[in-house]
Amino acid sequence: MVAAVSPLLMALIDPGWNYWACAFWAVLLGPVSVDVVFTVAHLIITDIFPASTHALAGAVFNTIAQLGTSIGLCTIAIVSAATKRSSGYPEDSPDALLAGYRGAFWTCFVMMVATVLIGLTGLRKIHRLGAPKPDSSD
Repeated sequence: MVAAVSPLLMALIDPGWNYWACAFWAVLLGPVSVDVVFTVAHLIITDIFPASTHALAGAVFNTIAQLGTSIGLCTIAIVSAATKRSSGYPEDSPDALLAGYRGAFWTCFVMMVATVLIGLTGLRKIHRLGAPKPDSSD
């Protein structure tokens, strides 16, 4: 949820505000999602797959992560361009550009909240790494 604060701050920011009011905090919190999600996912892959397939599982995960990044960036670019075009402002105006940015940041925020909900649902049965696995024969 901490990472969702970054696009929320950027969606709400007023260009007249001081840099330290919102933009600094958004930039500071932005990388949290990438670093945390990537690390946790690698730990889960290491725990789930047998040692003989760790390299393959890591390679597949990295490939899917790069594909997801590409699709995500394309989606955000499309949302930004569509919001800019439908803003009602002249195409080259700063207001149209700001509307496109706001649309992109709101989309990022919604995607982050959806990621948190999916993560909470998908990771609810993950046990602590390094701890003995619970016996399912109970």
